[in-house]
Amino acid sequence: MDEFQAVLKARELVKKVNPATIPVPVELYAQEVGAVIPPQSDMSPDEAGYCFENKGKRFICTNANDSPERQRFTVCHEAAHLRLGLPSQHTNLPWWSYAKRPLAEILCDVFAAELLLPYDLFHPEAEKASIGLSSIDNLAECFAASVTATGYHGAGPSFYRDQSAERKVEGRNCRSLLTTFLGICTLNR
Repeated sequence: MDEFQAVLKARELVKKVNPATIPVPVELYAQEVGAVIPPQSDMSPDEAGYCFENKGKRFICTNANDSPERQRFTVCHEAAHLRLGLPSQHTNLPWWSYAKRPLAEILCDVFAAELLLPYDLFHPEAEKASIGLSSIDNLAECFAASVTATGYHGAGPSFYRDQSAERKVEGRNCRSLLTTFLGICTLNR
């Protein structure tokens, strides 16, 4: 599986759930993958969450001490593990390093971003936004997502409009916003 396939699988789930509100209700995604979400207040600060099955029931546990945006992302990330059947490889991960993360974790992040920022809801809002970092901040707040997830969402395969292998990228304004975001991130290294 590659990132494009993960996006397509996420879009299948989005289509099935059919969220109509912003921010999208992530509980519906958990419900669709057959999971309940018991927040855990005893998790370490560096642990965002995990999923497991017990006696035929699925659970997505989130760190109750994390921000609501982080918990929302975790629900979607763990829903990806359940939906895609990818192994959880969270132990000792450098969360800050994309290159050092296992492929399964990257694919689950891509899947999660697509659930939080579904193309049909996110793209029109991004197209209306002015070009600048404040627009990414505003979109992140609107979708109850992190600035990082919002910024990178439009730069990767999640912004492919159609589900063909052509992988057409749409949205001049979105690309401009993301180019600005990625340029600033590079400068701040």
